[in-house]
Amino acid sequence: MTLFFAMLSKLLPLYATMGAGAALSRAFGNLSGSLAVIQLYLIVPVVVLTNLMKLTFSADLLLLPFWLGILCLGISAGTNFIARKVGSSYAPLLAQASGAANLGYLGLPVAMIVLPTAFLPVYVLTMVGGILYENTFGYYWLARGRFSPRDAIRSLLRMPFLYAVIVGLAFNLMGLKIPALWDGVVRDFLGAYVVLGVLIIGLGLAQKGWPRFHAKLFGTILGIKFILWPILTVALIAVLRMTPLAVPALYEPILLLMSVLPLAANTAALAALLDVYPEEAAGAVALSTLLSMAIVPAYVLLFGFAHG
Repeated sequence: MTLFFAMLSKLLPLYATMGAGAALSRAFGNLSGSLAVIQLYLIVPVVVLTNLMKLTFSADLLLLPFWLGILCLGISAGTNFIARKVGSSYAPLLAQASGAANLGYLGLPVAMIVLPTAFLPVYVLTMVGGILYENTFGYYWLARGRFSPRDAIRSLLRMPFLYAVIVGLAFNLMGLKIPALWDGVVRDFLGAYVVLGVLIIGLGLAQKGWPRFHAKLFGTILGIKFILWPILTVALIAVLRMTPLAVPALYEPILLLMSVLPLAANTAALAALLDVYPEEAAGAVALSTLLSMAIVPAYVLLFGFAHG
């Protein structure tokens, strides 16, 4: 129960901010598209670039973002194939959402509770695998709901995240450090990353009122996120332990934690930006975030890696 209430104390401010976003949208109209542009074209690239500059890389640690990226891509590609086979009009949303998780806005506060402090830089490094998926294949799947394959790729190449990763890695390899003068600004961007992400969910919900409950759509997405993801992650870790490509055993809890986090808030941001089922995306994200208040602590206790 201590773990549950500790996580709840971290989550409640996020839900309050989500509610504030919904209230702002009701009062001033649709703001989610504008905030999504700021988030995806400025805040996310700065956060990714600066965190990559701070990290210390090693070959074994790089297996963590690699395998997370493989899980994201494999699950989303499988979902996309099946959804298109059965003729689901929601295939773009299902494909993108099934492979993405709320690794930053919610994942970081949760990681601070259940993992040792020394694990946090490794957690951020592992996030890169998920964020790479989200801003490459994940973006492409969702963009296909509006564009042709060629135009979807063109739209993807205009996203600054890819270039932030390249520049961040290059600066890291060159040994460049963030000037002390900018330390405060970098911290502010990280705070903005969390706050804007949660606001976008609330804004999306209030665009045209609370979205109709799509039982089949939401059930499919949540089943993939909270049942299929942890099963496949546990299976992958078990198989990798028998190979030279196993992730460091000490850091396996990071992958396990990421496998049970709710849907990515950026799913709502991208859906608003591309105008591809924005209400349904916001509803699914909000519902999964709400359920995570009970589901994530339950899985953490089941896996048995809670710190302290």
